[in-house]
Amino acid sequence: MVCSCIISFLQLCFYRMKSGFSLVDILFKPSHCEHCQSKINAIFLIPIYGFLISEGSCQYCNESISLKYFIAEVLVFVMAFFYVLNSLYSIS
Repeated sequence: MVCSCIISFLQLCFYRMKSGFSLVDILFKPSHCEHCQSKINAIFLIPIYGFLISEGSCQYCNESISLKYFIAEVLVFVMAFFYVLNSLYSIS
């Protein structure tokens, strides 16, 4: 799950850099809906889980959240899971 948190944060940083945010805003501005600018509650910021409980849309304006964020978090989680599994059970 830690890897999913890291990829989620990196996606946020890349999105904000692309959008022209200042370094302070990139690192410290609270997460918000890209459509209605409402602040996102902490429970919805948990990678994978937050997307599932929000049903892929903003809790305020019901605008769809891009699936690319969810897919990236799931892929990183699966890769990390298999890496750890392989590390634990690899024959050395």
